[in-house]
Parts: sequence; C-alpha cells; structure tokens
Amino acid sequence: MDSSLNKGRGMSMDMQTEDIETEIEWGTKITMINHEGSELHIGYNAKYLENIVKSLVGDEIVVKYGSPVSATIFRGDDPNVTNLLMPVRLND
Repeated sequence: MDSSLNKGRGMSMDMQTEDIETEIEWGTKITMINHEGSELHIGYNAKYLENIVKSLVGDEIVVKYGSPVSATIFRGDDPNVTNLLMPVRLND
C-alpha cells in the first residue's frame, strides 16, 4: 500500500503514541494525498519514527506499508534516501 503525506489535501491519518511507563501521550492528524487499501493500526517506536520524519527532506513523505507486522518504507524528496522502520506489536 502507498500513502503520500502532504499538508492540505485528501484524507487524514491519525498518529498517536503512548508510553505507559512515563504516562506520556501524543497525537496528531496528517493529511494524505493518496491512500489505497483498508484501515490499519500499526505501532512504531516513537523515537525512531521521529528521527525518520525529521531526517526526510521536502514537503511530502511517501509511506509504503503492507501489513501491521511488515516493514514500512519512508521516502522524502531525495531519491537517494530510503528509511525502513519495523513495527512493534500493539496491545489491542
């Protein structure tokens, strides 16, 4: 599945994080240009996700994922930079 994230267009993606040990919670909505497939709930280490998003250049982020347990690919405007992030299991 492909999602292109960009401010101001399309559907939205909810991003939330929760650290039970420190009782810290955070959430935001990101506008998506294009999305294919059904709704998914995927967990990531918040620090790793933050580092990836901060490292990407440009206004648009392309996110490619297949399932809640497979690796996710993040790309910005630089075609030479690809980031891969493995998900963590969520407690439903």
